[in-house]
Amino acid sequence: MKNFFSKTYYFWFISRILLIIAFSSAVINQFDLYSKSKILVTSFITFLIFNMLNLFEFEILKKRPSLFAKQFVGIVSIFCGFLLIYLILFVGENKYGFKNFGFLIVPFWIMLCGLWELKKETKIKQI
Repeated sequence: MKNFFSKTYYFWFISRILLIIAFSSAVINQFDLYSKSKILVTSFITFLIFNMLNLFEFEILKKRPSLFAKQFVGIVSIFCGFLLIYLILFVGENKYGFKNFGFLIVPFWIMLCGLWELKKETKIKQI
């Protein structure tokens, strides 16, 4: 698995940027916060975005990121992927009589991004 992630490094690096944009747009669309659950979810996703930006910055500067940020982003991304799979399969509207399995690509992509964060070797700049 590490060999796969090391050969596709740039794909996962760009995927992190796309996930930051996607999660940021989800937070921006939640500005009409009327309930405490929306505030809690929005603040949690904002914390996830902050950690993803932190990892992005350390990746650009070729420094070692914090272990907490890597593990948090990895675990939460995997959890979000599982949550999206559950929502697509069991909660979404089913007006055509079948489930649209094409939408399952996005949750698997998010889960693989989380695995990349957990499995990725951090490169340390030698001084």
